[in-house]
Amino acid sequence: FGYSVAIDGNTVVVSAIWDDDVGSDSGAVYVFRTTDGGASYDELAKLTAADGARSNDFGWSVAIDGSTIVVGAYGKDGYTGSVYVFRTTDGGATYGQVAKLTAADGAAEDRFAEFVAPACQDGSERRSCERRVWQVRGHRRRYRRGRSVPR
Repeated sequence: FGYSVAIDGNTVVVSAIWDDDVGSDSGAVYVFRTTDGGASYDELAKLTAADGARSNDFGWSVAIDGSTIVVGAYGKDGYTGSVYVFRTTDGGATYGQVAKLTAADGAAEDRFAEFVAPACQDGSERRSCERRVWQVRGHRRRYRRGRSVPR
């Protein structure tokens, strides 16, 4: 528990890559929120991949930006890797998986989704940028808004 952690405002996302809910070492991600300045945190959700399976390492990397949580599962499909996008539309009461990203030319051991992070398209400070993108890095690829771009 706590392999990867991301914070945005009062919300904390914590991974548990060896969680066994959908298979041995399939992984899970917990979402917590504080309403008292950090004195205590309440668990809002436990996220797992809709297609979770043994040794996916779901939660190897996590990122949060407002209502969107991105989770890397670099162990998926023989370490080809996948990224899962979750979103809340009710202030965090529930989160739903809205997308799964994979590299079209993904192959075993690519380790796609080893790292995920929100970033500004223009390189400026993340909080002040107008166009946000998600950067996903693995062995051979990075993604921006779901499109593969050369590394």
